[in-house]
Amino acid sequence: MRVEWHGQSAFTLEGDDGKVFIDPFGDMSPMTGGGDMTFDYPPIEAEGVDLLLVTHEHLDHNGAERIVLGPLDDAAVAEVAEDVMEAEPDEAFLALVQGAGGSPFLLMELLAGLRDENLVRFASGQVELVEARLPDRVRSTMRERLRGMSRSAREAATVSASLGRRFSFGDLRPATAAALTAHIVAGAPA
Repeated sequence: MRVEWHGQSAFTLEGDDGKVFIDPFGDMSPMTGGGDMTFDYPPIEAEGVDLLLVTHEHLDHNGAERIVLGPLDDAAVAEVAEDVMEAEPDEAFLALVQGAGGSPFLLMELLAGLRDENLVRFASGQVELVEARLPDRVRSTMRERLRGMSRSAREAATVSASLGRRFSFGDLRPATAAALTAHIVAGAPA
């Protein structure tokens, strides 16, 4: 059997029974921003490969362009709300859903929760709040997401929520240590 390493975690294994390619790694030079960093990895061709194995996400390996999206602006939030609710949102409704901070995921959870928990009413082509509160669905979804995190990530997220909207990473470490010392986070369910 012949084993060839291509850099990173990329290998080809070739023997009498066929050729296996593990974790293809493409040209990284576009991602260096024209800096001094160079990669001497040869171009990887998958021709004649019998089996291609990918062990982790490889968008960064194969020249895909990463697009960082910011939060939705207020106009986009209003448009999404109107599309999802199939009615024009009133001011109080918009004020509540804009509290999602432009997060598409949180916005969709909030809209679904408001509708499913009957916290809105529809009248004359408008959607208005019956009760201005966070739907139970949003709470349970966030708890579920927290349960999927490692213990240290969950602790950091819990403490972060108490620090307000803006804080530095430097603020998080002492606050997390203080919370653990005071058993604020340690007693939280896993």
